[in-house]
Amino acid sequence: MNAPAAPEHDLRGPLLRMAEFFVAENLPRIETVRDVFEQGRVLVERGIPVAPTEAHFLRQVAFQMLQIQDDQLESDNHAALARVAALALAIIEDDDFTIPEGYGVANPQALDSLAIELKQESFQRDMSVGVCVGTYDLSFTDVSGLEGFEERVPEQLRDQRFERALNQIRIHLRQGGDILAKQSDPERQAAHAKRFEAACMRARNLLARLLAFPPKEDHPVVRAHVVRRELKQIEVDALGAQRISEAEQAAQAAELLAWTEQDLGEELTDENKAQIAARIEEAAREELEDEDDDLGGVSGIWLFQEES
Repeated sequence: MNAPAAPEHDLRGPLLRMAEFFVAENLPRIETVRDVFEQGRVLVERGIPVAPTEAHFLRQVAFQMLQIQDDQLESDNHAALARVAALALAIIEDDDFTIPEGYGVANPQALDSLAIELKQESFQRDMSVGVCVGTYDLSFTDVSGLEGFEERVPEQLRDQRFERALNQIRIHLRQGGDILAKQSDPERQAAHAKRFEAACMRARNLLARLLAFPPKEDHPVVRAHVVRRELKQIEVDALGAQRISEAEQAAQAAELLAWTEQDLGEELTDENKAQIAARIEEAAREELEDEDDDLGGVSGIWLFQEES
């Protein structure tokens, strides 16, 4: 078998720029090559398309991890490669990102260098997010844990996207908590409880990321994309919907919410108020997404332009 042709363009710059669009703590948990293959299998089962360049790059990273997996002296390098693998999997899963034809890394040395650079560039970002988790006491296991949170946040840190994220998180966790409480099957309840916990963790990390990089310091395209994608994943996890393709996820979530509304009945309750709020928020969401579109596509040319 012939070796793949050398890439026409270096992936380093675009990959580092794409990393800014992801909340590090919400990336797939990758520690070993087995995790890489397991996460890849899940994506395939969900019907997520994988571009040839993405599959090739992921194989490169996995092979490199395999070479040093049991070498304690290389533990830092292994962790850096695991971070690259997690980012590659997130790029594959995300509808707005891809590794286009002609982009890649030329050799193992270039891949090691990219992994270390990504780890170094993201270190301060990760630290800032972690500090905000503690500063604003972002530890909650259900929607009630967010009571009083907004009052702890300075007004200059709260822009439209932060307010939108917080409101949507409250709605999704309230709805998910209602569904979880109604689960009568122990096995399904346990599975949903695990997903609901993941939704709370993802929500915590999103809010901390928005606070760590307030509007004046955050690129509007990056901020818009982070909020849109993370809210979508929080909704799916909170509701316990199956993780499948984006269109099927939306249908699954809508079906679960319809069931919840029907089950709650017509009597006006706090839960029904939450459902009404959700429908109002959904009506407003189209306007916000139109505004996001006006900011330009995140997969636009500026991600892949050559560095000077």
